[in-house]
Amino acid sequence: ALLLVGCTNSQPQLPSNKVEKDNSFEKIAEFNRLMVETEIRAIEHYVDSLQEPFLRFDDGLYMYEQNKVSGDSIVKGDVVTIKYKITLFDGTECYNSETDGNKTFVLGTRSVERGLESCISLLHKGSKAKILIPSFLGHGVLGDLDCITPRTPILYELEIIDLKKNE
Repeated sequence: ALLLVGCTNSQPQLPSNKVEKDNSFEKIAEFNRLMVETEIRAIEHYVDSLQEPFLRFDDGLYMYEQNKVSGDSIVKGDVVTIKYKITLFDGTECYNSETDGNKTFVLGTRSVERGLESCISLLHKGSKAKILIPSFLGHGVLGDLDCITPRTPILYELEIIDLKKNE
């Protein structure tokens, strides 16, 4: 006896040596692009609500220098000490100098948020400023695993209280 079996599936089968293209990288990149666009719109809305003269930089940072101070420029290798307060856009205060102490760091060593370093180099000892840092220049997709949640922009209010020049 001979048994013949047929297939009624009209879809052609892929040869076993062919694999469908994996486009998960493109999907992740597109998702990230949409998240960044959404965050930028939220930051723009927040800046408008503050009604303060923030300057917008090409990389997405916003800074409002509350007092114009002259003096030595702050450059890579200089030791900077700031008094600060970090808040979320909903007003949640995450960190401040009064409870956590002043922050001292060497500019250019990536020991603070990338967005903070960028703006510090535009200021001088005695400067007071507000800096809006998007998550991609701050704590990124993970947050700080404490108070700053994933993909969250932050507001720094700071004063540069000391500057030691790199000799």
